[in-house]
Amino acid sequence: MRRVFRELLRDEVERAWSKFVIHRLGEALARRLNPEKMTKESTQKESAESRVYPINMWTPELDGVRIESYDHLVELLRSRSPAFFKRKDADKLLKSAKLHIELYQEYGARTHLERGEVAKLSKILKKSPTTLKRYLREGVMPKVYYWSNKVPSGEKERKLEALLARLNGVTTEKEYDKRFSTLYFSDKMSTTADHQQKDEFAQKFFTFLSEYMKSGLLVDLAKRLKIGKSTINAWFDGTQLPTRIAYTALIPQQEPRHGSKWLPKKLNTKTNLPEDFIQVPLEIQSPQDLLDVLNQILPLNSKAMKAYEKELGEMSQEIAFMYLLGLMVSDGSFRSDVDYSASANLFVSKKYSWGTTLGKGFCYTMGRIGLSAKRDTDQEKVRGNGKVDVFQVYNSEASPVLMWMKKALLGLEASETKKDVAIKADWILNMPHEWRVAFIQGLADGDGYASIPKFAAGIATTTNEEFFAKLLSSVGIESTAGYDRVLIRKYDEILKARELPLFRFASGRQQILNNICKIIKQKPKSRHRIPEDEKRLVMELYRDGFTPGEIAEKLWYEHGLARTTAMIYTLIRRENKKIAD
Repeated sequence: MRRVFRELLRDEVERAWSKFVIHRLGEALARRLNPEKMTKESTQKESAESRVYPINMWTPELDGVRIESYDHLVELLRSRSPAFFKRKDADKLLKSAKLHIELYQEYGARTHLERGEVAKLSKILKKSPTTLKRYLREGVMPKVYYWSNKVPSGEKERKLEALLARLNGVTTEKEYDKRFSTLYFSDKMSTTADHQQKDEFAQKFFTFLSEYMKSGLLVDLAKRLKIGKSTINAWFDGTQLPTRIAYTALIPQQEPRHGSKWLPKKLNTKTNLPEDFIQVPLEIQSPQDLLDVLNQILPLNSKAMKAYEKELGEMSQEIAFMYLLGLMVSDGSFRSDVDYSASANLFVSKKYSWGTTLGKGFCYTMGRIGLSAKRDTDQEKVRGNGKVDVFQVYNSEASPVLMWMKKALLGLEASETKKDVAIKADWILNMPHEWRVAFIQGLADGDGYASIPKFAAGIATTTNEEFFAKLLSSVGIESTAGYDRVLIRKYDEILKARELPLFRFASGRQQILNNICKIIKQKPKSRHRIPEDEKRLVMELYRDGFTPGEIAEKLWYEHGLARTTAMIYTLIRRENKKIAD
């Protein structure tokens, strides 16, 4: 094996030597044939061996000021960026800058470096040759200049001025807490799952603002606050602010009236930031409290609103508001994804001929408080017995005003429903007569009824019987509370309900109530005066399975006979007694 290896090695050496000899012979022959060309190439080779390198140094300057010395640099940094000296690596950065200044003072006026000069300089200064090459030949600036010059003083002042203007005075944590506390639903925002994170981000922002106003460096602040460089640059540019800061900066600086807080009428659909603030009381104690709120709200002025007004009649803002509030307690409902804003919807059964009119009334009164509403796609609901009901659906836009209505005016929390929890609205009992009537009409249009068979009118409710009875009593109508409703049965009270009127847009119910009143007025004064043929008709209907109430209804609509349910019941009892005797 060793012998084979030696033979291979000998053959390889002989081939290499042959190539070398041939190459040298070629050079000699070429030199004789073209001596001038060979002399030029030899000269270039010798020049390459003594090669020089151009110097390309960045001129030290800070914010447009030429740096004369290291002390000059330190002086400028202390006046322009005092927060720089708080950095842990401040000394290291200054040493790099000092080296650059010294190199510039020594080599800045020269044009070239001799071959091997950088290596010699590296040994003398005990600095990395790579660092020296970057400063001397590549024009690299030390980091302290890069960060300090990134935002010139003039631009910095302009951006800070714009940022402070956008903050609207919210420049400290104290002002932030004070302004945030004047927001109506600040307590709800403070209990959200991400509150702590948003609050901590707001605190970081104030640290950034305070230190940068003292001439801190953006890159340094980003590192110490543990936030992205892009985020802190966006803060500085004013293109993005922490959510809570952006929110609070929009709250008016003016202190709200005693007992009131600031409430945005709307939230921006893209940014979710508040728009158009108004002052709202924590509770209504007088009519003026509500008028003060309504005076800050501009009703919608659209073709649809003009059409509603022409069809439904003109309504003052306060009457429209009270009607809408009553309708929300009855058939309307609040929908919300957050605890400080809500939309409203209304379901109206398509079996009612007047359902569309009621839907328009919902949209009209909603528009009177500055919120748009419209009809949506019809929906079906399946009852327990399998019967399917079709409903017209009307939806409003979302607004914190609706959540304020639910919480401050009805006493319900965001998570509570009026079907399960009684409203707390005794303040309505102290409002003007017309306001109470409008509220009652909203209740009745949604959950009210009038029935000839039952010969009564009333409002259905599972939680508010006593309050509704008080409300009716406050407008002079006596009712009975119980059995999931307030019931109006006495003839004189039914007549009063008609004159109120009990219903506003539920015209079919009001017409039934009108008919009940006509029956009351036209019914015979004595039961003994009922003609025999009418008695026979009543008994025939009774034998066919109709109830006294249904018989009274058929007599009125089919025969024009005014008979109350009580009269029919008495007649049937007497006729049955005669037969038995």
